[in-house]
Amino acid sequence: MYKVQQAAKILNIPISTLHYYEKRKLITPQRGENSYRYYSDEDLRTMRLILLMRHYHFSIDEIKKILRNFHSTHNHIEAAENSKIFFSKKIEELQEIIQGYLAIIELINGLPLMNAFDDYDTKKKETIALIDRLYEEIG
Repeated sequence: MYKVQQAAKILNIPISTLHYYEKRKLITPQRGENSYRYYSDEDLRTMRLILLMRHYHFSIDEIKKILRNFHSTHNHIEAAENSKIFFSKKIEELQEIIQGYLAIIELINGLPLMNAFDDYDTKKKETIALIDRLYEEIG
């Protein structure tokens, strides 16, 4: 068991981050008689998963769903099916985001200032056409 300062040091995060995720009910450290928080190895593994998911822009609600399935003790088949559905939807969402980033990269590569040796007016018209096309795709 680790006190809050030790857990924060092991995870290389501020103490306030541990308190934040406790307040959001993503982690529940044990409390000693003195009301100090004590973190188990399992708590640290859970925090690593939380930090990993946050790094990759998963929302708090998404992380709650993941943890609920990950820590499910009742119906493992249902938890596995819920995880499969959740991650399939997440993959689709991420693929859409990737396509959006690829479109932005295409736009940036087409900017007149990026290709100084091209004809400016032609490049400007191409860029405007690209912007219009991409805008219609998101609209």
